[in-house]
Parts: sequence; C-alpha cells; structure tokens
Amino acid sequence: MKSRRITGTLLALLTLLLSACSNAETAIPKVSIEIGNQTSEITPTVYCVSGEAKLGESSEAMQVSPNENVTVTVPDAVAEKQWSIQIWSVADNNGTAVPGTPIGEVPAGSQKASFNTSDSALDRYFIVVAIPEEAGCNAKGAAGMWTLMVSRVG
Repeated sequence: MKSRRITGTLLALLTLLLSACSNAETAIPKVSIEIGNQTSEITPTVYCVSGEAKLGESSEAMQVSPNENVTVTVPDAVAEKQWSIQIWSVADNNGTAVPGTPIGEVPAGSQKASFNTSDSALDRYFIVVAIPEEAGCNAKGAAGMWTLMVSRVG
C-alpha cells in the first residue's frame, strides 16, 4: 500500500516538474526599457512560440525629455539571438507606422544596449526591439517584436 502511495506521489511530482519545465520554455519574454527615471516592462506585440506567431497587445507609452539616456534590457531568451533596436515614425500620411532610424544590431549574448532620446529627429516615435525571423515560425518580418511609443517634450 505504501509503495503505491509513494509511486503516485512521485508521478504527481514528476508531472508538476515536467509541466513547469514546459511552461518555462514557452514563457513569453518581456523587454525592459528605461528612459531617465522611468522604466517600462514591455510585452511583445508579436512573439513566436512553438512555430506559431502569438500576437499581443502592447500599448505602452512614455513622455520623455530631449537628451535622456535610453537603456534596453532583454532576457536571456532574446539575448541569445542577434536583436535590433529601431526607431519608427508614429504614422505616415496613410496612418501607418514606418521605419525611421535604425539604432543598430545588438550582438547575440548581449542583454543591454543604450542610445539617447535625441538620436531621433522625430518628437513622437516608436522604439522597436526585434529579433529576426526564425525558420519554422509563421511570423513574417520578425520572430519577436516589442514596441514603446515615445513622446519627446520640452
């Protein structure tokens, strides 16, 4: 009787352990963007999980001053890939966001990158953190993308 109870307990613990490992692998990472004394944890607008593009709703925004330092910090799941930071305009004449200033590619393994709010000529723009397309994922353009709308005032 005791061996059945122990076996049942071990099976339950193994199941919990396996599900915890499985959830850790599919956890959707957040990116941290710090501007001056403000920090925002950004969820992705798109992120590839098990070959499927998962769409999120990201509506984060910050008001910033000119000439403030911006630090982007990514978790290991993003840092292990080459990632990039881009500045996109809020909208063109058709109301569509368009690429503006490429801040740069960040080498794989790096968790932080920095730039300045005055690196863009625009007063309203999106900071876009992106990882490249992945084979086997149905996301087009990027396997992960995080966005923050910035309004520079002053």
